[in-house]
Amino acid sequence: MIILEAVKPIFMNGRVIEPGNIFSCDPIFAKKLVHSKSANIQNKTSPTSMTKSYLESKTREELFAIIKKQKIDGINESARKPAMIEAILKEESKNEL
Repeated sequence: MIILEAVKPIFMNGRVIEPGNIFSCDPIFAKKLVHSKSANIQNKTSPTSMTKSYLESKTREELFAIIKKQKIDGINESARKPAMIEAILKEESKNEL
């Protein structure tokens, strides 16, 4: 996944991402957005708070899909959003080391 900042409104996954919002998407879509000047790639060392705000905008189902994709143990579908977000951020911080 590539972390981007919207420059123009972007329609993705049935939602509109407003300019200034941080989001992530697959590398192929990210390349198209950057090429069309609809989004800018964020520095890989961007603050966790931006990632956290992005995750907070997701539904529990979307968060659980991320958890499954990253194979994070100890979190199930009935977990609350804050616990899911914390688990994802913790996993990301482990991967950055």
